Amino acid sequence: MIKRFLPPLLIITATLHLITSNGYAGEAEHGYSLEFIGLLLSCICITLAPGIAISAWLTKSNSNTILPLTILLTTGVLGWIQFWAWFINPATGYIFNLTILTACIFSLLARPITLLSNRLWRPLLVFVLVTTTYATIVVDHGAVNEGAQLTQKRYWLTPDNMIPKLFADHLLKDRSELLSDFQGDWQSSDRPPLETGIILSAYGLVKPEVRTFAYLCLGIISNCLWIFALWPLLRVLKIPQKNISLIVLTIACVGAVFVNSVFAWPKMLAGAMLLGAMSFVILKKYRKVNLSLTAAGIMAALSMLSHGAALFGLLGFSIYLLITRTTPKPFTSLICVVTAILIYSPWVAYQKLYDPPGDRLLKWQLAGIIIRQDTLPPLTAILDEYAKIGWQKTISNKVSNIRLFIGEPTIDVTANSDFNLLNNLNTGSLRWFTVSKMGLAPFILLLGIPFLFLKKFHKTDFGKFALINVGISSLVFTMLIFGTYPDSSAWLFTAPYSILLLWCAIFPAAISNYNGSWLNIFVVINAIVFTFFWSVDVPNGTALGPASNEIPNGEILKEFRIWSLVLIASLIAISLNWTRIPRQKNEIR
Repeated sequence: MIKRFLPPLLIITATLHLITSNGYAGEAEHGYSLEFIGLLLSCICITLAPGIAISAWLTKSNSNTILPLTILLTTGVLGWIQFWAWFINPATGYIFNLTILTACIFSLLARPITLLSNRLWRPLLVFVLVTTTYATIVVDHGAVNEGAQLTQKRYWLTPDNMIPKLFADHLLKDRSELLSDFQGDWQSSDRPPLETGIILSAYGLVKPEVRTFAYLCLGIISNCLWIFALWPLLRVLKIPQKNISLIVLTIACVGAVFVNSVFAWPKMLAGAMLLGAMSFVILKKYRKVNLSLTAAGIMAALSMLSHGAALFGLLGFSIYLLITRTTPKPFTSLICVVTAILIYSPWVAYQKLYDPPGDRLLKWQLAGIIIRQDTLPPLTAILDEYAKIGWQKTISNKVSNIRLFIGEPTIDVTANSDFNLLNNLNTGSLRWFTVSKMGLAPFILLLGIPFLFLKKFHKTDFGKFALINVGISSLVFTMLIFGTYPDSSAWLFTAPYSILLLWCAIFPAAISNYNGSWLNIFVVINAIVFTFFWSVDVPNGTALGPASNEIPNGEILKEFRIWSLVLIASLIAISLNWTRIPRQKNEIR
């Protein structure tokens, strides 16, 4: 009886907690870390509740693939609808939020789901532990109530991660606020709004004084949804279920994945939605084709509604389907494309009709135009800029893109000799290079390169898929980005993050293909390295660049440091224990 009522009770408790919470009280006494973690868990509960409620009705489905994708798809679709509900007016937004939560409660009463007996609990538990670990690492030097501004100071020193919050704050007042100066000379239409819609599921419920703190939690939650995307993709590509949690944990302990998940800009969210689209396309072999490709079209649109860089990944995946001759039949392909257009078109209408022109980022990356230019259409701007620089400079730009993308160690010397890795072998520079250069992002995982050539890894379903996709998408990205260094170049943080996730997944997958026991050792080593570089060694200032080693540590909040270490150890222990689970009868083989 308790198990039956536990999920609805959690939703009610989390909702009341968010509505009544006064936020994080500070560091005056022991136990304050529980306030932070409590609010984080309440935000997780509210964000995932609709997806879990719908999953309860899919008990006959293969939970290794469909149920995590259901959470991802439901969260994205409702986030998109929530954005428009709040756009109409704040009252509509509040009513919509409370209606959804009420529907979740009654749905779970009508169709109970026992979280601990359903196989959905494994990715769900990993998601909760990874999200909580990330959050406790971020705040272990204090200043918790600064929210996303804290992650600016510690990791990036750029205000881009505040854009979803600014969007949400304007919607909470009135949509007319969106037409004022949004952020400097940027407009609301310059960045897509899906993360804003997702965070509004809980952001609109909290008191105004709690919003800065709540946004930090909700931003991390939104960008950790990649776990629900990668988990089913690994399964549908026939990675054994017992190894999936180890591979996901390995990726979670990559510095670039950590920073971009906690920084709260929607790039990891875009990568998650794109991997979800890929999973649904592959699932067409096992399930109803039209339904799978409709879902794939929705996910593709949601990836673009998260961040425009997803376009490069979508183009790369489309080329992959063509060269591997796995493109769906014309009619079913049309279903996917039309669905994506229908889902995305309201945002185009917003850009062109409500807050035009909405094309600044497109011109920045594809034409190298940094200063706002509203008069030229994007295609004209791109052609004009290429005509200005000529073919020799164009080739030079593309070569520079490739050098930067793969992490050639002297590329930064042209702009700043301090960032020449060969002259600055310290932890701050290593963190910067692994966060800014795609080739170096896996860091210690690159020790797994020899395993790519053992036991025909390139012929396994995942090996072939990941290697070809990473290669094609990387080529598409480096060739399409304009290439003016450093403003319009092929940095990791301007790339589609589907590349980052697949690139980091390749190495543990190759090791598990060779010897599962070796993967266990590899996971532990990678977690120890991650803990040192991103928890133990990080100063109370920006973690990136050579100067970080000159900034003294602030007072470490021991409770948060202990929490992060305990959570990392728990993730390792749980994942290693799951390697003993037997193969399930309904696993995709």
